[in-house]
Amino acid sequence: MTLTFSELENQIKNYKKTNLELFEKKPLKKSVSFDVPDYETKIQTILQANSKQKPKIEIIEQKNVEFEILPFEKAFEKHKDKILSLLNNEQKPKNQFQAFPNAFFNSGYFVYIKSAKPDSFLHLNLVFENGCIAKNLYFAEPQIQGLTIIQNISSEKDFALSTTTNIKNESKISLATIYDKLNNGFVFNNSLIEKDSELLLFNVFADVELMNFSQINNLVKQGSNYKQYDLVLFAKEQKLNFDLLSLHSVPDAKSFTVLKGVLADKARTSFDGMIKVLPKAQRTDGLLEAHGMLLSPESKLVAIPGLEIEADDVKATHAATVAQVDEDKMFYLRSRGFDERGARKMLMFSFFKELLTELDSEASEMIVKRIQKKWEKDFNVK
Repeated sequence: MTLTFSELENQIKNYKKTNLELFEKKPLKKSVSFDVPDYETKIQTILQANSKQKPKIEIIEQKNVEFEILPFEKAFEKHKDKILSLLNNEQKPKNQFQAFPNAFFNSGYFVYIKSAKPDSFLHLNLVFENGCIAKNLYFAEPQIQGLTIIQNISSEKDFALSTTTNIKNESKISLATIYDKLNNGFVFNNSLIEKDSELLLFNVFADVELMNFSQINNLVKQGSNYKQYDLVLFAKEQKLNFDLLSLHSVPDAKSFTVLKGVLADKARTSFDGMIKVLPKAQRTDGLLEAHGMLLSPESKLVAIPGLEIEADDVKATHAATVAQVDEDKMFYLRSRGFDERGARKMLMFSFFKELLTELDSEASEMIVKRIQKKWEKDFNVK
């Protein structure tokens, strides 16, 4: 049954009310790397500065894709049922950080992918104002093959963002997000991947002062699968708290997640990942890895991958490694004429190479340029 506009408004109010109850009830999730009071202060700062300004969205480039981008209020009028489906089917927040943007959002966009040809491309730029709290929804129709979406997200001040992405049947889509020029942020992402579809997620964390990042990938139909690659390049005192859930609820689904971080100075990253396999999710194939390269003794990466399995026929593995720069490799590169900084740069790119080869050439080239710029700006390692 199609909802009226007023009925949808009531549904949104109930949705925000439910998340508000979670936000007020659940305590802040503790981290092995970060102090909870820091996050409490940032949340209050964002709430006090909440100016109800909308994020600005700009289309940088598009190729062979038919789409529509609407502000929330206009999307309500045109795509009520799709919006309600996204909100009802996304995974509920597990902690206060995740409930925060869902409870208080006052703006956002609905990005509707109608059709796309193979090797299609869409590049978006999102800029957040101080205290902006937004909810973005991405909805892709069935049988969209070979679309790559790149979005740059930036904000000079504090912000919060919740994004839900729904990939319909028999689709293959890549979504690369570069978190850049950010102060303090809270990000909660939900992905719904349907029958015989594949979603490739690629997250780049570059100029971020302090971020709490949560991702839930829900494989909701048989034959669905996703790959997620997360690249962290931090220096100075940058901090990232990363929470990931790979949720297998149906048979014959695959998940593949790899985080790699290169940290210098006093930078810190905490990764808490989980593959959860529900009883009906037979013939699951899941992998979860986190790896860190530390360029200074004061940098720190804590990786806690885990498995929670309730089915019998399952292949699931996890791994984590954290190490200082390999001195043997450094010696080899120095003997080939590289100076200290050049050798470390070479090792950094080699460390990330596995991730970068997963994207198409245009997206990969864009990310490589961003990594290069970040290295030249902040990595004066000796």
